[in-house]
Amino acid sequence: MNGKILKEKAIPTVAVILSLAAAFLFFRRFNPELFLKYESEPVSLDTIRENPSVSYAGKLPRADIPRIASIEEFESVTGSQYVTHVCEELVETGMYGLKPWVDPYSVRIFVRE
Repeated sequence: MNGKILKEKAIPTVAVILSLAAAFLFFRRFNPELFLKYESEPVSLDTIRENPSVSYAGKLPRADIPRIASIEEFESVTGSQYVTHVCEELVETGMYGLKPWVDPYSVRIFVRE
């Protein structure tokens, strides 16, 4: 009788332990963010003007969006202009580091509604 109860408890326990071990190994080996990453096409100025309520922050810009190359150009930008900037140098603060698989110029923004 005790062997039957032990068997009834041991099988689910072993199954749960094996499942957790398999899940741990899977997520240690494969990065789940890679499944979410997708390639999107660059955004044009016309696309931004057609959909003003959509946030295009972090998307790659097309050639028709002006690029800022100096501090003077940055200071002359008004809030109604669309511009892009590619950093030449980053100052490390030690507050946060990007993971090696993250592209610093492509950011996905999640908005809860």
